[in-house]
Amino acid sequence: MGLINLTMLTITIWSEIEIPQLILDKVIEALTPFISHVEVFDIDLSEVIKKFYNTVRGQVDASKLLDYLEYTYPSSGFLHKQVFVVDEDAYVKGLNYVLGVARYCGSHAIVFTPRLRQEFWNLPPSEEIFLSRLCKEIVHELGHTLCLDHCLNPRCVMRFSNSVFETDEKDYRFCNRCKLKIEHLFQRKLL
Repeated sequence: MGLINLTMLTITIWSEIEIPQLILDKVIEALTPFISHVEVFDIDLSEVIKKFYNTVRGQVDASKLLDYLEYTYPSSGFLHKQVFVVDEDAYVKGLNYVLGVARYCGSHAIVFTPRLRQEFWNLPPSEEIFLSRLCKEIVHELGHTLCLDHCLNPRCVMRFSNSVFETDEKDYRFCNRCKLKIEHLFQRKLL
């Protein structure tokens, strides 16, 4: 089976913030040749966030929010991925914060934007840095939905980041090894 037959992945991005076309183009590039369609919708999750907001921590429980979004926004199958871009800080049990979460080999992911901004770290604002981080986090979380674990390649988008500054060091694309894993996954799913 050639790569040309694998362009079946569709992605829906639900976002609380505006996502420039440049970022969407980079997401598409990173997922080529597997992607066939990306659509973006505005969403206001402020009422939903209240249900999962931990007032003691001042953060959203990312795991509970992911469970809720999976139930409320069902996917049409493995080849349909949904990413929610949420303008709230978040955590999972055992970690101080997360930049994103995803259902491994699933269909849903969330990217949390506050810590992607320079201002969060008391640094001068930079839209360029913010958008670069946002792109990398979207692609990274989509990688988890495509059954990718963290990668040891320091340039691969699937490398684990201990901080947002480590996110800056990696590329927004998958390394060849991770791309090959996605190709093999698609071949198994389509047989």
